Amino acid sequence: MHFLQDDTQLVSILYRTHKLLPSAAKVSSLYVFDALSRAARQSANKHGLIGDLNSTTGNAATFLLKVEGVLDGLFRDLVSSSNGGLKVSLWLLVVLT
Repeated sequence: MHFLQDDTQLVSILYRTHKLLPSAAKVSSLYVFDALSRAARQSANKHGLIGDLNSTTGNAATFLLKVEGVLDGLFRDLVSSSNGGLKVSLWLLVVLT
């Protein structure tokens, strides 16, 4: 997962894209964050990586730390959405995870 060397830019692009999406697409965006985070967690565990926010080069562990930093914003954005079906999907995602 060499693309995680640029983890800050990746998380920033994902987050900005999520914020610009219409309400109907926001749950799908959350699934993208979830899939990338699960893959990063697996890689970090497999390779014994440790996250260091002061590191100049990103890796799977630092990617996870940076995703953690935007989670609150993601969920606040989803909750504030006017789409009732989105709120139900979000609730189910939180309960089932």
